[in-house]
Amino acid sequence: MSRASKITPSSFSAPADYAIAGATVEVAFLLRYAMVQGLGLELPTFLTFYPAVFFIAILTGLWPSLLAIVLIAMGAAYWILPPDGFKISKPSDIVSLAFFTVMGVFMSLLAEKYRRNKQTVETLETEKALWESNNKLEAALASMTDAIYISDADGQFIHINDAFIKFHRFKDKAECPKSLSATREFLDMFTANGNPVPLEKRPGPSALRGEKATNVEYTYRRKDTGETWIGGCSFGPLRDRDGSIFGAVVVSRDITEIKAAAQKLYDRERELTLIYQNMHDILFDMAVEPGDQFRFISVNQAFLSVTGLKKEHIEGKLAQEVIPEASFAKALEHYKEAVLTKKTVSWHEISVYPTGVKHADVFVSPVFNAANKCTNLIGVVHDLTEKKKTEKHIWQLNRIYAMLSDTNQTIVREKDIQKILEAACRIAVEKGKFRMAWVGMEDPGTHLLKPVASCGIIDGYLEQVKIDLQNPSGKAGPAARCFHSGEHSICNDIEYELYRPWKSFALNLGYQSLAAFPIKHQGRAVGVFNLYASEVGFFDDEEVKLLDEMAMDISFAYELNQK
Repeated sequence: MSRASKITPSSFSAPADYAIAGATVEVAFLLRYAMVQGLGLELPTFLTFYPAVFFIAILTGLWPSLLAIVLIAMGAAYWILPPDGFKISKPSDIVSLAFFTVMGVFMSLLAEKYRRNKQTVETLETEKALWESNNKLEAALASMTDAIYISDADGQFIHINDAFIKFHRFKDKAECPKSLSATREFLDMFTANGNPVPLEKRPGPSALRGEKATNVEYTYRRKDTGETWIGGCSFGPLRDRDGSIFGAVVVSRDITEIKAAAQKLYDRERELTLIYQNMHDILFDMAVEPGDQFRFISVNQAFLSVTGLKKEHIEGKLAQEVIPEASFAKALEHYKEAVLTKKTVSWHEISVYPTGVKHADVFVSPVFNAANKCTNLIGVVHDLTEKKKTEKHIWQLNRIYAMLSDTNQTIVREKDIQKILEAACRIAVEKGKFRMAWVGMEDPGTHLLKPVASCGIIDGYLEQVKIDLQNPSGKAGPAARCFHSGEHSICNDIEYELYRPWKSFALNLGYQSLAAFPIKHQGRAVGVFNLYASEVGFFDDEEVKLLDEMAMDISFAYELNQK
């Protein structure tokens, strides 16, 4: 605490204390002079000096106050008590001076006693606060699912939580090592590339050298059992106010299942790619007729299956009778190009058929007769519709993974819950690519869901939303259902599934689907994290599962903030 905000008896150095004592004595003499000479008042000799001595004793301590008593006694004897100089003629003045000296010493001793008692109380309060802080730290560490340890500058463990025991595959705390150096007796570590990590390069020793890192991937292997797992590790040094390193903190999370899921997702994508590459492509034979007319002669079963058209509606029909109007102009241009250049022509086409929007790569090759006249076009179409859907789904999942990762990093770094909520909304828009995100917390006074953080395209939307958590009619919306149930609530089509007064406003802002996730405190919902997507049907089971995890992490941060 700065001197400007709190001045304690020990706030000043010894020279400053004596300077304050001298200045206070001078002020007391000047004040008495002004009152006697300027105002003509008859004052007791030591009226202004008693409070001066007491002030000095309280502020600076015993010895400066004794100095002040000596200075005042000498000054009073020389300037105030008749006659001039150090000769005092009246016995009463001598008694008065002696009484002041005795009382001054008594006040100084009394003030010194008070100061020491106050320092003792402050010391006890500091020790109590430190004890409470340690208890809170222990409770926080015990409740976290990430493995955490804190070491001192010598590498001795100061704190380890229960997750540390589980992460390192120990039975109990008694089995855990006592220092960083002892970990090499039971644990091997490898980089993501499989290279061994020597002790001095491991997270703890690196942090003690002042290094920082976030989400570094390591492979761990127990020497005794051979068990192997993958962990994401963040670490950094602990510094005092002078910048000196006095310890290290290391946070680890078991990501074995996450990595397995990512590998499974990768394998699935590769499998789909192989399927796409080996599936039967769409084939068609088209006759070239005068006047740049092209007529379908035959198509294969894949054409029918992909488009949903019947054979009789294709074969014998002109191209413009089969190909959707929005795609025909582009297709006609490439048909003519193939005939003119006598080469295979390809393009990407997006068309709407009875089976829906189709993405495809189209290849058309001209066929010439003996007279070198183009009579037919043979077309091969690679249907990319499912691949595009898969890529979009993977892209959406990657957005959610990025949201989850960045939000968790914010929770680790930031302790202010308001900043965490604001960051969660910002990350949802920037990394998750949501159109809008906002957090509402219950207002105890009005019982309305009050917006406390938001980001994205809002344009007055939150001013339209009035969610009364006590009004039964207001419980029909996703946010209210989420708050009362304590579980997520999904609306994957705002136009047809949301029945709230502000639906039109939401659609005008480009909101197509929304989801609400509870923020809990002690098992009870106290707020709602709302996400708005610009696509209908955005929220599927995999994305909702990840967003549930993100909401739980935010709830955990809120719990810590309330302690």
